[in-house]
Amino acid sequence: MKLEARGVKKDFARGGNSGSVLEAVKPLDFSLESGELVEITGRSGSGKSTLLSMMAGMLVPTGGSICIDDTDIYSMKEEERSRLRNDRIGLIPQGHTALRSLTVLENVMLPFVLYHRETPPEDRAKELLQKVGLFGMKDERPNALSGGELRRMAVARALLMKPEVLLAD
Repeated sequence: MKLEARGVKKDFARGGNSGSVLEAVKPLDFSLESGELVEITGRSGSGKSTLLSMMAGMLVPTGGSICIDDTDIYSMKEEERSRLRNDRIGLIPQGHTALRSLTVLENVMLPFVLYHRETPPEDRAKELLQKVGLFGMKDERPNALSGGELRRMAVARALLMKPEVLLAD
């Protein structure tokens, strides 16, 4: 799989009467192939999270395109893009995204449950929780986890579907 940004940029309108625009991501080209490890660095507020959100298909760019294998993901309907993201892209967001009403195990299995009608891969979810050191917490609710444990749960959830690319913020 090739994930590619072509001239992608993101602007946000500033509040108030000034009518000014914040250029969160200046036009850039970026490419990522399956199996490749790339680190994006920069100061806080430099647009790293915004770029990753666009690359993951979650935030529509102001300009340019994000392509997977030469298909512009933003030319897809939102439902198609969501399904593609669920099946092919693992995303570890910066913040905590656990659903409080679900157990740790249920949170990890959530990507599968959203789109698949088969039996959820509980064994794989448990294996991933074991690998990230949270198997003993599988029946707990997220509010019982520390910040670091919530991050490790997010890693397990992002890996559940065996994504072709993993984006970690």
